[in-house]
Amino acid sequence: MRICVIYRERYSAFLRALCVFAVKILSSVTASIHGLLRQRWLVYGLLFLAGTALAALPYRQLGSPPPTVHDEFANLLIADTLLDGRLANPPHSLHQLFETFHVLQEPAYVGKYPPGQGLQLAVGQWLGGEPIVGVWLTAGLLAMAWCWMLEAVTPRARAVALSLVLVIYEVAATYWGGSYWGGSLFALSGALVFGGALRLWRWPRFPWAAAGWSGIGAGLALLTRPYEGFFFCLVPAAAMAWKLGNFARQGLLRRALAIALAAAVPLAGAAAFVLAYNHATTGSAFVFAHQLYEKTVMPDRGLFVWDKLGAPVEGRPPEMDWYFRDFKPGQWGQADFRMVDVLKRVVKIDLRMLVQMFLPWWLWPFLAAGIVAALLRRRGARLALATLFTLLLVMASVRWFYFPHYAAAWTAPVAVLAATGERELRQLTAKKMGSSLLPGLWWLAIFAFVLADYAPYVKAEGSITSVPLEGSNFRNLWRARFFEGPMRQREALEKKLLERALAGGRGQVLVVEYPPDYKREIEWIHNGPDIDRQSVIYARYRDAQTIPLLRSYYPNRDLWRARLTPDGTLQGSVELIGP
Repeated sequence: MRICVIYRERYSAFLRALCVFAVKILSSVTASIHGLLRQRWLVYGLLFLAGTALAALPYRQLGSPPPTVHDEFANLLIADTLLDGRLANPPHSLHQLFETFHVLQEPAYVGKYPPGQGLQLAVGQWLGGEPIVGVWLTAGLLAMAWCWMLEAVTPRARAVALSLVLVIYEVAATYWGGSYWGGSLFALSGALVFGGALRLWRWPRFPWAAAGWSGIGAGLALLTRPYEGFFFCLVPAAAMAWKLGNFARQGLLRRALAIALAAAVPLAGAAAFVLAYNHATTGSAFVFAHQLYEKTVMPDRGLFVWDKLGAPVEGRPPEMDWYFRDFKPGQWGQADFRMVDVLKRVVKIDLRMLVQMFLPWWLWPFLAAGIVAALLRRRGARLALATLFTLLLVMASVRWFYFPHYAAAWTAPVAVLAATGERELRQLTAKKMGSSLLPGLWWLAIFAFVLADYAPYVKAEGSITSVPLEGSNFRNLWRARFFEGPMRQREALEKKLLERALAGGRGQVLVVEYPPDYKREIEWIHNGPDIDRQSVIYARYRDAQTIPLLRSYYPNRDLWRARLTPDGTLQGSVELIGP
């Protein structure tokens, strides 16, 4: 019995010593973390590295992911054009044979989209040798910007945690971080605009810096998605104007003008670039390339609710005509358009998309508390809630709003609302329960879920078909399986033709013939900015004159003919039809 008591005492002493050791270790780790968090720029640097690495990690073996959808090829065309030192390319004399989706052929040959995404890809190609590097670097910048923005409403430790969660869930594990389509750059612009407005409104400590970052964000929005960016900037701009008005009323007019100038300079620079780009691509500084494209290629389709539809373009290739006529939802080409149809679409499709991408279930408690905080006159939460309402205005003003990257900037007010709600819950539980353990456990659950959601993409090493999709998953639309087969075939065929061109010293031309009943959104005709200097050229078979025209124009190239099946894959092998 005495021996048992001795062992029990020794065991209790051992447990006490172990607990003391664990507390010391935990205290040491906590002190180290707090010491690290006090190094502001070191934290931002680590966030940049983490965001970049998290976006690139799924592609550590695959390398640069292949482009799949039309929009990606159009953005890559813009990037290649900018890398060649031009804003636009001259139209090709045989441009009817190179016509493709989302690419303007006249008066200039260029992608129809604003230049922001192309600039991002061009920077990636210039710095890292691959366009996708620009997307990964933007993920790192976005992690930094989210943290900087959130520090205006919550302590740095929780700002870092929420930034990492968001960059994993909304960038690294979605097409925003693994495609050429867009999303991360517009999200970055939203974080800069909203973060600057929050800091100027609540913390006028460094007002010029806050206004300058907001101006840079607004410039990025103008370069990337000018229409949605305009609506997004309305509430932050109004908040900044109100603050500057307060400065002026306090007799600080010169200070107010200096702050306004800090925001206006980068925005003016972006506006000047856009005007020059528009003039080079459309011939008018005030006409965007996508406006001219819709007017000349698809006048029978409308984007905005007030658009009046015209007659279809004569001579449009049948496979492109089907896409514009039947593939998109009926509202896109609905002559007897009704506003109630847009409202139904907003409820059935758009809001479901927003919930999947921006409002995951694990953020709901924080968001609910953030909404309550907004009703209790918390300035940051009220500003975030008001900005979110502008997204509804955007969705109600267009006939077609389907993809999450259209609304990427609005991740900023969602994050601020969640951070404000988390702070309110933490304070409430600390007051009522004497401990903030419950929010801490919820944070652990969030990290566990987000990492479990991200893990399949790391294991799959970027493979499009290896990750299971459930129904219509808006977070990974670019991974749709129906693009996999045709695009892989196109990539493999291009490599073979490129090897033949390098070995024989003769360029190659691949004439692609679509079947009469072709009704797929898969497109093979994609070329670079200088078509005649490409080793492999893709041309569209239009009629019996197509091959003689190409043979006459390219006498020193080999001509190949590829016939496609109705599902977009090759029908048999390609046929050499002569030099």
